[in-house]
Amino acid sequence: MLSKINVAVLGAGPWAQRYHLPALKILEKDECIEIAGIWNRTIEKANIAANQFNISRVYNNLDEVINDKVIDCYIILVHSDAVFNLAMLVNQSNLPIFIEKPPGNSFEQARQLAENIKVQNVVAFNRRYMPINQHFYDLVSNTEKPYFAECHFYRNAKLTKPFILETGIHGINFMEYFCGAVSAISKVQKSRTPNGEEFWICDALFESGIRGILKFFSSCGSNIERYELHSDSQSLYLYCPQIYTTDRPGRIFVYKNGNLLETIYDQDKNELETAGFLNEYRDFFSAIRYGTPTKSNFINSAHSLKIAELIQSA
Repeated sequence: MLSKINVAVLGAGPWAQRYHLPALKILEKDECIEIAGIWNRTIEKANIAANQFNISRVYNNLDEVINDKVIDCYIILVHSDAVFNLAMLVNQSNLPIFIEKPPGNSFEQARQLAENIKVQNVVAFNRRYMPINQHFYDLVSNTEKPYFAECHFYRNAKLTKPFILETGIHGINFMEYFCGAVSAISKVQKSRTPNGEEFWICDALFESGIRGILKFFSSCGSNIERYELHSDSQSLYLYCPQIYTTDRPGRIFVYKNGNLLETIYDQDKNELETAGFLNEYRDFFSAIRYGTPTKSNFINSAHSLKIAELIQSA
């Protein structure tokens, strides 16, 4: 029998209500967890979420959150501008922390979080947790002497600013997952579309020795995330079925010696499974129970934010 993990959720906005709270409710039985309380800057939203997801306690303020002795961990689902202060505040309780990406609104904030938070933690870069992406990672791990990788991160009229820091960072973080940390960025081309929207293309060198190209378009005709990796004899192409993209179901094309060897399709189960939300929480709760390392954490996320800043500010 697993001992129950009592969770405090900080943030009840649309993203939390559409994805994170439903994921936690699905996992309540299998992972033996309970959402014991919820807080939001505007208490009305917290009350709505509590009623919808059967959460017994709504916190009136943050003092109530950090003084709740029932709680075993914190889940922070707020905008990047508020992440730093909330994470540093709850870190006083020395309890595990899960946050939505990115880990703060700058590399400096991310660096401080990585240095100060020593408890088990997950930063929700969900691409690392998507089943089809994990299959791609496994194939990369078994590819002999890969030398080149590429990221195509394209959106149709996704005018979130700053685009790379808020959205494109997902592509950087996933590339660092299967290629190793970026050691150098060069030839950053920052241009504008005829309508004035920014796009970026740059070269990357990874610590593994793999070279690559990263492309970030915030305004084009497609919504896709695609990744590729090449060795002398093998090429892998991932069509990532991320939310808001059109490659559904996701798939991997495996080429060997010039021929299509295999096409691997995502199971395309419910969206919370396909998009990695369930797996990122499984990783978090496993780390709490068994002390296992997490795939995405403050340390490797801070490095991705550093690279995102370098590209964004070019």
